[in-house]
Amino acid sequence: MKEQNLFSAIDLGNSKTRVITAILNPSSTKLDIVGYSEVPSFGLRKGIIVDTTETINSLRKAIQVNERVIGQKIESAFVSVDGAHFESQNSKGVIAVSRADNEISEDDLIRVEEAAQAISLSNNREIIHVTPRTYTIDGQEGIKDPLGMNGIRLEAETNIITAAVPVIKSISKCLEEVDVAHEEFVAAPLAASLAVLSQRQKELGTVVIDIGSATTGIAVYVEGEIFYLTVLPIGSTHITNDIAIALRTSVDTAEKIKLEYGFALASEIDKKEMIPLGQLEPHNEEIEAEISRKEVAKVIQARVEEILDLVKKELKKIGYAGKLPAGVVLTGGGSKLPGIVDIAKDRLELPAQVGFPLEIKGAIDKLDNPEAATIIGLLVHGLRGYASGRNEVAEKIRGKGLIKNIKRWFKSFLP
Repeated sequence: MKEQNLFSAIDLGNSKTRVITAILNPSSTKLDIVGYSEVPSFGLRKGIIVDTTETINSLRKAIQVNERVIGQKIESAFVSVDGAHFESQNSKGVIAVSRADNEISEDDLIRVEEAAQAISLSNNREIIHVTPRTYTIDGQEGIKDPLGMNGIRLEAETNIITAAVPVIKSISKCLEEVDVAHEEFVAAPLAASLAVLSQRQKELGTVVIDIGSATTGIAVYVEGEIFYLTVLPIGSTHITNDIAIALRTSVDTAEKIKLEYGFALASEIDKKEMIPLGQLEPHNEEIEAEISRKEVAKVIQARVEEILDLVKKELKKIGYAGKLPAGVVLTGGGSKLPGIVDIAKDRLELPAQVGFPLEIKGAIDKLDNPEAATIIGLLVHGLRGYASGRNEVAEKIRGKGLIKNIKRWFKSFLP
């Protein structure tokens, strides 16, 4: 955070690396996006870095493009973490209130969260998120904000998300190579959910399904806070590969077909509709000149149903299949596939919609898009930390009269 209150976020996606820089305007209390860049990602597979050199090159290019736009160096950023290595669990912590007058202080909240983190962890895992869900004071349950209340015994129910240490270290190494410090690592599904959900949806109960190119993130909210998070090692690239195999065509052509003619619900496509496959790949004499769009839709639908059935399996595991009143919110590039909302309603037996980033609107059209949910969510996560004043970055802006402004901005997400 600089004197201009400038800060950045980096989304290490499987298909694209995105960098965004924003400035907090103290007069308008709004977040102004002043720089955005995206470049093709290389060196990642299913959210995990498999080629450090390639990842560093993609990261450096995206950062350099952003720095040219904003006219200064990016020194630190909030950074997304993806992959099927996350583990999510709910844990309780209990402490005795420290003050003699029994008034619960900020220090008590920190101590009870630390107590909740006393869980058994293997050497290759580390905690990256601790989210207080609800508090109990002397047996009185369901308290959301106990600060300033009185009691002797304070309990906190928290959600703890852990990540694989090797994954975090690989990302850290890449960031060191491009001379950018990380403010905080943020689970990609959590970031995406923060960008697209209203507080009312969180309170009612909802699941965000972030369908990326190689992974599908799942974030479940119950009673206002994150309850469960996981990542499936399957995404929209699998749909492209299925089309390529079915049509015996190149992956690039299959991607064009998916984007231009793809539909997730085969029953909605007329049998007479054809795709001019010969025009898309004129040098391949082995392929048919035309292919039925309905047949392609069947291929797409089969893979989409598989992804959603895996999501339902996760919801069953935690006891919330078909029990989330606010339903399903789809994000990520895969959510833009026509017909996917109807399939989600059918397979998950819940209302469904595509989620777009809330509140943050700018001159950059690319950000008003479900694909931008994660990168925007990184900013929202950072602002939530500033508003609470309980992260390291908040210390950098104390005394500048901005904490109250950020709190007012963040309340714009509330109903």
